[in-house]
Amino acid sequence: MAGKVYSNQKYRMAVLKTVNGGENWSAKKLEAGSIGAGGRGVAISAKNPATIYYCGFYDNGSGSVKARLYRSTDSGGTWKNVTPGFLKGVFSSADALALDSKTSERVFLCCRGVGWSGIAHSSDSGASWMKQTTPAWFQTYAVACDSGKSGALYAGGLNTDNEQACFKSVDDGKNWTELQDGLYGQARDILVSGAMVHLASHVGVFKSVNGGVVFKAGHVGIKSTNIENIAFVAPTSGARDGAAGTIYAAAADFGFFKRSNAGASWTRLGANPGTAITSLVVPDADPNRIYLSPYLAGVFRSVNGGKSFDQVLSGTGNAGLFLVADPANKDWLIAAGSILVGGKSVMGISRSTNGGLKWTQTKIRDDNNSYVTAVALDPSNRNTVYVA
Repeated sequence: MAGKVYSNQKYRMAVLKTVNGGENWSAKKLEAGSIGAGGRGVAISAKNPATIYYCGFYDNGSGSVKARLYRSTDSGGTWKNVTPGFLKGVFSSADALALDSKTSERVFLCCRGVGWSGIAHSSDSGASWMKQTTPAWFQTYAVACDSGKSGALYAGGLNTDNEQACFKSVDDGKNWTELQDGLYGQARDILVSGAMVHLASHVGVFKSVNGGVVFKAGHVGIKSTNIENIAFVAPTSGARDGAAGTIYAAAADFGFFKRSNAGASWTRLGANPGTAITSLVVPDADPNRIYLSPYLAGVFRSVNGGKSFDQVLSGTGNAGLFLVADPANKDWLIAAGSILVGGKSVMGISRSTNGGLKWTQTKIRDDNNSYVTAVALDPSNRNTVYVA
């Protein structure tokens, strides 16, 4: 789990880890900032689960925010600062990261620095970096790699005119093509499956069936265009490259929506908590099982593909929850965030092994100034969880 903790009157970047499914946690404190610090993302290598990357920022009070990227090759035991050298001495931030699923060496980092913003690329696990400058300056918020045949890299954000910008590269970022036909708004998330690309922004969901050449608004039927989370259920085995599968979208304040098999419009599902949705997951083991967490409203579950939802965990603590599910077990779920202990909100997790019917809560830290911003699960061992 990636985020920040508060100790000795300072915020610190931190990664928290459990190896027994959330019963006990250890915190690895990293960079300290007297004003602020925080994690933006954590990613575990699918090729080598002992390799983890964590990006974020800190401010030591000098008035200049600094980007940081850390790498661990021993499952979080020790961490090495692998921040690109051109970001270390200037005002900068690291906002998102993506790993190539076919190798643990290739890392792509969304970053900003004085006079430059774009994607930094490392092909040697962060030992060296290249600025992968796009044709136009833009502030990146999302990056995604296609692990299929194309191996394409997509980056989304805002340009100098505060307009949506999305770029595609098929050579690790050396050359870029701007994708601008039909896109609007600030990128929040990108999903890629071959030629099928979905981009969620604060003005809607956009879909391309030809690798980003043309996007079309894909939010017909959604009563809100502020899309905060999207989840993808892969098509059945043997489907053609880029097959549509099923897309779920969580819209701020207006509920939950579903589109199947490249349908023309979305169907509103049975969940309208009336607040922002901080997290949603769909276990690979059962595409009809959906978990979502509305802000300050606990966890809701559907077992029928979103037709109806039941609240399986009431609101906990003073912030939203971040969910992670075991892809091989539809009933195994962790909700990381705040829990109530003796009427006090503290950092912790709620863990269920039976689909949310019963929960076990574990305190991670005892102060109410610590927050969760991300959570990741070791794909080879569900009992190993990282919290930031």
